[in-house]
Amino acid sequence: MSDPFIRAYIGELLRSLRTQYLIDLIKPYTRLELSFLGKQLNVEIEEVEELLIGLILEGKVEGRIDQVGMRLELDRKQSLEKKRYAALNKWTEALEAVHGAVVSKTSTTRGGDPIMSESYIPSREH
Repeated sequence: MSDPFIRAYIGELLRSLRTQYLIDLIKPYTRLELSFLGKQLNVEIEEVEELLIGLILEGKVEGRIDQVGMRLELDRKQSLEKKRYAALNKWTEALEAVHGAVVSKTSTTRGGDPIMSESYIPSREH
């Protein structure tokens, strides 16, 4: 590593690669030992912890680090619930928009249309 250009960017490149690999590595799990992650990334536990802290603060990983047990605990259940509530909220907003459009459409047609008039009562003759 005698090339100054490579030396200037190799640290950031390695950090970026390790971060992406870490995200892919933890996806299927809900709880991981930091020592396992360190072995997989071939780095010290302190660096794994720094990478995870950055990912958690950036919102790329939802979880917390148990520093006593030296584990990463992911919040999969909360993440799923948040996605459900977000989807329900979006659906509710869409229904409210449709409701508002229907109400405004009917209020503009009520003026001259006797069928839409509130005083109009259909007869029940057979």
